[in-house]
Amino acid sequence: MSLSLEQLSAFVATAKTGSFKQAAEHLKKHSTTVGELVSNLEIDLGLNLFERQVRKLTLTAEGNTLLA
Repeated sequence: MSLSLEQLSAFVATAKTGSFKQAAEHLKKHSTTVGELVSNLEIDLGLNLFERQVRKLTLTAEGNTLLA
């Protein structure tokens, strides 16, 4: 498993803002890029870090643990 600083930065920004779009604005990246970074991090970890609902992201228990 190889986690990148870019993946972790995208995760933290998304967790703090609750949105791929807002995280992307903060990181000066495209929202699709941020979403892919977070998705790849989830694949690498074998965990779901966010519950995805229409226009809403909520951290899972695993996501809260990683953020801490």
